[in-house]
Amino acid sequence: KNNDKINSYAILDNVIGKVQPITFLVIYDSNFAISDFQIIKYREEHGGEVQNESWRNQFIGKRANSEFTINENIDGITGATISVKSLIKGINKTSLLIRSIVGNE
Repeated sequence: KNNDKINSYAILDNVIGKVQPITFLVIYDSNFAISDFQIIKYREEHGGEVQNESWRNQFIGKRANSEFTINENIDGITGATISVKSLIKGINKTSLLIRSIVGNE
């Protein structure tokens, strides 16, 4: 909060990779744009490339009303297809959640 005004919103969630949960954090700014996206805990044996900053940074600056789709506006990763699809689905869900709780921009 800044002067009693909320300047960001954080959502911590889990998605299922191939077998194990992937815990992630998405932070939205006051304009509902993603300002940070972190993998908090990655438990799978394969597909850990989703933790790379270069892949995660694709989401930064995109608004909560964006629909993220693999190979359209978000790059896939060879060998991490399930993790990529799961995280994209999770971010789409958190974006819908933030819009419905806080309101549409």
